[in-house]
Amino acid sequence: MKSKKIENFGTLSILALKFQIGMPLTENLSTTETLDTYKSDMNIAESAIVYENKPEYTLLNIQKRASELELKN
Repeated sequence: MKSKKIENFGTLSILALKFQIGMPLTENLSTTETLDTYKSDMNIAESAIVYENKPEYTLLNIQKRASELELKN
């Protein structure tokens, strides 16, 4: 599913580029690189995310604990 999203994003990016440079959307535009180069990089980046280190995660845990204590009180 992620690879389909990446492909769709690539198509949308090319259409946006054509629009921004004033190129007709029906004309062909070729790129020098492929998305396959970036797919593996994205998979590595996604697996390296540690949610526990994010401040939002900590804040939500504090709010959850406060709600539990309030309910207990």
